[in-house]
Amino acid sequence: MIYAREDIRSKLLIKHNTPSDFESLFIEISFRKSKWLLYGTYHPPSQSDQYFFDNFAKALDVYSFYEKIIVTGDLNAQEGEDPLDNFCLQNGLTNIVKEPTCYKNTDNPSVIDLLLTNTPNSFKKTQTFFTGLSDCHKLVLSVFKTTFTKLKPKEIFYRDYKNFESCLFNADLQHTLLTENSGDYKNFEKKFMHTLELHAPLKRKLLRANHAPYVTKVLRKAIMKRSSLETKYFKKRTQESLENYRRQKNYCSRLYKKERKKYFNGLKTSVVSDNKEFWKKHFTTFF
Repeated sequence: MIYAREDIRSKLLIKHNTPSDFESLFIEISFRKSKWLLYGTYHPPSQSDQYFFDNFAKALDVYSFYEKIIVTGDLNAQEGEDPLDNFCLQNGLTNIVKEPTCYKNTDNPSVIDLLLTNTPNSFKKTQTFFTGLSDCHKLVLSVFKTTFTKLKPKEIFYRDYKNFESCLFNADLQHTLLTENSGDYKNFEKKFMHTLELHAPLKRKLLRANHAPYVTKVLRKAIMKRSSLETKYFKKRTQESLENYRRQKNYCSRLYKKERKKYFNGLKTSVVSDNKEFWKKHFTTFF
């Protein structure tokens, strides 16, 4: 299973002809003018290395026209072993995962969950960490060095209940309905919505497309102030304006780390143990 964020153009590729017992997915990912081949696969321990890597190579040959390749998955093979080393050498691939990923044998952990690519310089800060989703495997994380067009802000509508009082609303609604005793539902709905609009008006709000759940109102205001001080500094480059900007920038950095930590520490156990909720919370947060 492969997840791709909605603002990253991607499509499933189906030209390859792999055996029915071969687990693999080919995805094309587009970043501005460059296209990447993302290949996700799993090498079951029951399959021979020769069989797996032979079919692996045949599948890659179908998409040899892609200049940039990423291969990821549990390959059940480590660097230094002939099948994997020969495969990487023949296809010009480099493994960028160096920390242990599998702790089935806690005394001798192995690096078998790999990220292979022919452009290792396009990645940085590759690391592993436990998530609780697996009993012995760590999650592999790598930062991709690229830029792409951001999504437009999302427009939402909501009821403003800041000054809403249920007793006054009920009284007004009762008075409105009694003035026109009609069994017509459309008329009732019209009266009800008119009264609701007076007590809880419908408002419009724009949300950042990459809105993170841990960005609180306090953090948003701190970031806005930092941006304002930055603008003032570039307009009037004085030592005082520079110090004010630096002070607010450092405050935002500390607050950002604090709010992130608070958010993740406050997540319920069900969010971590349930696959669907885990990816819903963490995928949108990191990406």
